[in-house]
Amino acid sequence: MNNEQIREIALTCGFKLNDTTGETPDLKPYVYHFARKLISAAIDPALTEMRSDIAKFRDHGDNWEAELVEGYTSYLEDALDNDN
Repeated sequence: MNNEQIREIALTCGFKLNDTTGETPDLKPYVYHFARKLISAAIDPALTEMRSDIAKFRDHGDNWEAELVEGYTSYLEDALDNDN
């Protein structure tokens, strides 16, 4: 996620741009730092779990990719439904 995407979300959530003289108004640097830490905290455990699941599915045979997709389909649908 880049700064522009973070800025767009932050502004829709009520964050304000820092209006400094002579510079383009922007969010404070700690907002970007916070957003990246939050993203990392949410993604890192999920990636670890997915890597573990991939290893388990690979042990089941030749059709492991389809089984993995099937196993994650409901999880992804729920995540998209709850995206507020």
